[in-house]
Amino acid sequence: SLPVVNDSIYEARNIAVSIDTSNESTLPFTFDQIMLTSNIDKIMPKKDNKISEEKISYNIKIKADVKEGIYPIKLSYQYSNAYNDTFTSSEIVYIKVTNDKTPPRLIMENIQTYSNDPSPGNIMSLTLTLKNQGSLPAKDIKVSLKGLSSDGITTYKSADSRFISQIDGQEKEKVEYMLVISENFTGSSASLQADIEYKDGVGNTYSEGFQFFIRINEAKEEEEKDETKPEIILRDLDFPTDKIQAGDEFNLGFVIDNIGNDTAQNVKVTLSCEDGVLPKSSSVVQIDALEKGQSKELNFNLFATLGAITKNHLVTINVEYEYLKEDKEDKTDKVEKLTLTRYAGIYVEKIEDEDEDEDEKQKTVPKIIISMYSFEPEEVKAGDNFKLKLSFLNTSKIVPIRNIKVTFSAKEGEFIPASSSNTFFIENMGTQGMAEREVELFAKSDAAPKSHILNLNFEYEDEKGNQYTAAEEISIPVKQEQRLVVGQLNLPPESYEGQPIPIFVDFFNMGKSILYNLMVTFEGEAFQAENANYFAGNFEPGRSDYFESMITPSTAGEATGELVFSFEDESGKKNELRKEIKLNVMGMEMPPMPPEGQMGEEFPGEMPPEQQPKKLLTPLNIGIASGVLLVIIVVLIIIIRKRRIRKAGMTLNS
Repeated sequence: SLPVVNDSIYEARNIAVSIDTSNESTLPFTFDQIMLTSNIDKIMPKKDNKISEEKISYNIKIKADVKEGIYPIKLSYQYSNAYNDTFTSSEIVYIKVTNDKTPPRLIMENIQTYSNDPSPGNIMSLTLTLKNQGSLPAKDIKVSLKGLSSDGITTYKSADSRFISQIDGQEKEKVEYMLVISENFTGSSASLQADIEYKDGVGNTYSEGFQFFIRINEAKEEEEKDETKPEIILRDLDFPTDKIQAGDEFNLGFVIDNIGNDTAQNVKVTLSCEDGVLPKSSSVVQIDALEKGQSKELNFNLFATLGAITKNHLVTINVEYEYLKEDKEDKTDKVEKLTLTRYAGIYVEKIEDEDEDEDEKQKTVPKIIISMYSFEPEEVKAGDNFKLKLSFLNTSKIVPIRNIKVTFSAKEGEFIPASSSNTFFIENMGTQGMAEREVELFAKSDAAPKSHILNLNFEYEDEKGNQYTAAEEISIPVKQEQRLVVGQLNLPPESYEGQPIPIFVDFFNMGKSILYNLMVTFEGEAFQAENANYFAGNFEPGRSDYFESMITPSTAGEATGELVFSFEDESGKKNELRKEIKLNVMGMEMPPMPPEGQMGEEFPGEMPPEQQPKKLLTPLNIGIASGVLLVIIVVLIIIIRKRRIRKAGMTLNS
């Protein structure tokens, strides 16, 4: 908006004020009209030193990437007087422009590789995530992959450069490559570099370079084999290397060879595709047998769905087969399963609907969803704090959103904010834009060991101020600490070889979660045990039980054994608790034998001695018999008592 005054004593009529746009690149703004002209019917003459003034205005937009400064603008005037005489003039006005926006700056935020076996001779997928840390868009982006070599890593049936038209401020884009690792590659990692070139809105150029490393599995040395074995390889992989349009069909073919020295049985070839690519023919091929040296050519018909996004879509080829392996010990055949995995990358380009009606765009309802979430630590334990990382996505491709309010709550109050409120804000999200937030939560100590629901409610608006609401929920698994407590185990400090010893121990579930499939086992090579195993089943919180057994030391000296308590948590993870048993075992003492020749000899002329009866009730024998009898009595009392208790408990439960 500018003021225009008539400083003369004559009336000015039919005034046209134009901005000179002959050198558009020097202007700090953009405009939609061909000519920037504003018209005024008339401006009255100056009277009594009072100057008449009229306002003119132009619909312009300051360039987002313009530099701060003072810019000269040339204004041209054309007007006439009361006699229709025409006059022209011009002047320079100055506009001061301030700009708090930052220029584009691209960084490599993330590197991901996909391969079941990233080893020499195999194919892998590489995804580079680029982020624009500036607030202005980066345009005409070229990403070049450096460090490729024929005896290292090369691109698979594609160029080493990728192009992106634009990345808006604070937004991300992904670049994908299919790479093949040379069979001659040596080492455990490969060094690559991504060189990025791009421009801003006024044509300034920028460049960045990022070096990174890819882990490579070292090639396994072939072992000498004393047995035959099949080996299937995949060759002549053929698929489109140029981009295909969403909705188009394409073929993928290859040959599988059995280069081993035995028959591959039950060969199963399976194709699995990322979202956006689907098979038109069957994705599974079954071959009963592939003989040594035999090959099989396979072809699959696939298509890119109309909803496929522009990206490199991964197709995984998985080959499973079996062979009969002779077990030399028991002379039987055992089945061994083998697998082979390869990848193909199909670059699909989405079809933009140029005829999309503008009214339909206005009817589009922007929707916000949770695109990803994770925990830190990965295992959430009751009674502990944990960090919840959330990624939000505006799924709309045409409507940005702003003033986003996110409120979260647990249905049963299992999760409580640890150091903040249960609400946070996101200023704005562009079309298909993402935002990340992190909150710290406390899992209640009495939360049940299961997955609990956390509700998230969204309130937001579009650029026109229309209000929207949405709701999402995520599942957070909570684990309770398992606490199995074993009571005191009373054992004699010494025992005798071959003498049975009763063991008895109580155990309790002092935690708040069930111990599944609880088994108590006695282990010890120095003992012979009766009733060495006891299955307690699913052991509920607060429950108690006992284990009893009779063990007999088989050798003298220090004898050790263990009571092993094994159980599973709710996820099936196995746990063990061991309690050591240590005894000092004494050997059985035998009465001394008289030396040879000292008994039964008679002197000449003497009467033979009277034969005395054998003394069985010696102090040693009496002591041993008493000890054994006492042990047997104690064992019988304990067993009878415990069986009565357990029987009474079963009666009450029934």
